[in-house]
Amino acid sequence: MIGETSVLSSIITTVVALLIVLALAWGALRLLKYMQDRQIGGIKGDETQALRFL
Repeated sequence: MIGETSVLSSIITTVVALLIVLALAWGALRLLKYMQDRQIGGIKGDETQALRFL
């Protein structure tokens, strides 16, 4: 039983770590895209980006 529990907990830990990494990567990509849109579009870009976030 002890061996099975440790395998299960390690799998759960790995899945959680992967989800956290994916969430961070997705957030970073969104931030980069937001910064690019601000540089390209100026104020108009900000308005469309704000609408997109809602």
